[in-house]
Amino acid sequence: MSSNDSGTANIVGVYFRVGKKIGEGSLGVIFEGTNLLKLTTVAIKFEPRKADDPRLRDEFRSYRTLAGCPGIPQIYHFGQQGLHNILVMDLLGPSLEDLFNMCGRKFSIKTVSMAARQMLSRVQAIHEKSLIYRDIKPDDFLIGCPGTKAANLIHVIDFGMAKHYRDPKTKQHIPYRERKSLNVMARYMSINTHLGRERSRRDDLEALGHVFMYFLRGSLPWQGLKAATNEQRYDKIGEKKMTIPINDLCEGYPEEFGVYLHYVRKLGFEETPDYDFLRELFTRVMRINGDVDDGVFDWNLLNGGEGWETSQGQAQALVQMQNAGLAPAPQDQRKDLERRRDADWRRASQAGGVNPPSQVDAINPFARPRGDGTVEAGDDNPYNNFFGVRFRRLWKASPKPTERAPDGNIGGGDDDTECDKDVDRPRVSSALTFLHYYLTAVHRTTAKAKADKCSLLAQRPFRPMISPLRMTMLTITCRGMLQGKTPLPSMMRRKTKEMRTS
Repeated sequence: MSSNDSGTANIVGVYFRVGKKIGEGSLGVIFEGTNLLKLTTVAIKFEPRKADDPRLRDEFRSYRTLAGCPGIPQIYHFGQQGLHNILVMDLLGPSLEDLFNMCGRKFSIKTVSMAARQMLSRVQAIHEKSLIYRDIKPDDFLIGCPGTKAANLIHVIDFGMAKHYRDPKTKQHIPYRERKSLNVMARYMSINTHLGRERSRRDDLEALGHVFMYFLRGSLPWQGLKAATNEQRYDKIGEKKMTIPINDLCEGYPEEFGVYLHYVRKLGFEETPDYDFLRELFTRVMRINGDVDDGVFDWNLLNGGEGWETSQGQAQALVQMQNAGLAPAPQDQRKDLERRRDADWRRASQAGGVNPPSQVDAINPFARPRGDGTVEAGDDNPYNNFFGVRFRRLWKASPKPTERAPDGNIGGGDDDTECDKDVDRPRVSSALTFLHYYLTAVHRTTAKAKADKCSLLAQRPFRPMISPLRMTMLTITCRGMLQGKTPLPSMMRRKTKEMRTS
């Protein structure tokens, strides 16, 4: 998928434009993208549909299961685009691994304790939804975008390896098995995973404990081991983990980290962990050291307290984000998007004589079309921008009643007949106005349904949500009206008049 194509070649999911590539891994490629309705930046993951081990659909299902949980990014679209599966989601900040590198590969006890509490809460939320993550590593824990309320909220992403450890309805736990294959990062995996045992909640928590010690120590004793094959290397790492006493691993650090590892390694296969007890361990560490969970991490203190965003290596860090490193957009992203949109309009003008958008539309992305084809400022209804960009082009290009269309007809009529007076700018106005107010009503009805915590189906008369397919059909219908090939129904004329006079 090239991000340099012009026109609609780089549009996916109806209104997401693909930008530059920001990450690549064994499972696919991640691009920075733009939500053209709201002018916000998103992340777009591409996975080949014929991949040897496709996981993006399973990842989407996990996100859908976890929707609404703190620290879980919002998903905007999942579908197929050409030869790829695509997933559109929130664009987040750097991963804990990236921040770890920015901080000189050492975190303070306070930062590790605060991060541990948040990471435990994320894993607990995953477990409460009957899922286990199975591939815990620092690369998959990301902070939010700078300058937002969630700037230091730790998120978890990349659920390609997630699996149900129990039936979501019956709560029946999966059976214990052995001789399981190893397909995750060996550095943090639990000892039981090395032994080929079926993974459960205890293994996620043990892997977290190894991540905590990695942050404190800067490295783990089993890193850098050499072997002829991956299988032999996995065996060496497993032997090293089993032979190093926990007290030696945690020597020189608060005893609570050793207590944590002792506890999680003794958990039974189906045993429910005491997450509150584990979180309290790190609260106690901060209390003993005289620290408080004030949300100030080591990366916030870089560059004299200005934070990681101003570090000299930020540009390189953002470009070199790994598969999970979804970099935030710069502060002037909105202006950049407006410049891109103006460039699109210039290209369209050269091709079809379309005038550029008005200043109101350039300032307000939610501008609303008036009856004369101009725009006025609107609210935060995403369909306003859809109409301001899409249908105003048709308005500008539509022939006036006295003009002849390329086929020789007045106002774009059929081949053998002249169009009537409705097939001109008033017709365009009616079509635009009707569709605009219809979608606005749907948008507000949807918001009301969410506010009232009831189903959209209970909100009359606008029962159906506007799916991409329905949006496409409405566009085709409107285009037919503009060209005089589709009669404007009397219901539309009547409803439009009522809406415009109300």
